[in-house]
Amino acid sequence: PEDIVAEKTRVKAIHTVFDAFRDIQRSGQIDISQLQTTSEELLFDIMSKHNNLVQITDIRLHDTYTFAHSVNVAILSTMLGSLLELPREKLLILTLGALLHDIGKVIVPIDILNKPGSLNNDEFDIIRRHPDAGRQKLRELKATAASTLACIAGQHHEHMDGSGYPDHLPGKSIHPLARIVAIADVYDALSSNRPYKKAYKPNVVYKIMTTCSNG
Repeated sequence: PEDIVAEKTRVKAIHTVFDAFRDIQRSGQIDISQLQTTSEELLFDIMSKHNNLVQITDIRLHDTYTFAHSVNVAILSTMLGSLLELPREKLLILTLGALLHDIGKVIVPIDILNKPGSLNNDEFDIIRRHPDAGRQKLRELKATAASTLACIAGQHHEHMDGSGYPDHLPGKSIHPLARIVAIADVYDALSSNRPYKKAYKPNVVYKIMTTCSNG
């Protein structure tokens, strides 16, 4: 079946996320207007093909995983939000928050992000800091939804049973949009090739997510 998002839209979105990461590293600022435009374009593509069965095209490259992953998570999150019949205004915030959910990874060295083997405790501690780093950076944005975007970035690794990080928030303490992004984040991560693992097939991903996640 036809992909739900046009390749042109996807590639442009990946470049926009790349620019956001680069700008945060250089100046600590983000061009939020460009990201909002990208969110509008992704939402338009998704809503115009709302009834399609979708095979999300894999155009990832090893060294651009973080950026492509962010776009995939935005697409999956927006699809979930649409199925939940969220209003358009909230869908746009969800899409934008998903695009920026991993912005805190600017603090993580590339050799840790792409390490082919298991992380040691010190390396994993650095990885676990990225949600809070993202939350802090997005709180500083001059955008009407900055607080919600910060919640999504800060809470997308929280778990319903309180076993997640960085704040061990349980259940309803997790922002509803962050819960959606968390599901999309895990799905795309498990179904992607990474230096330390092969991609799992969708049915295996589904089984892992439903049997290994309390709540």
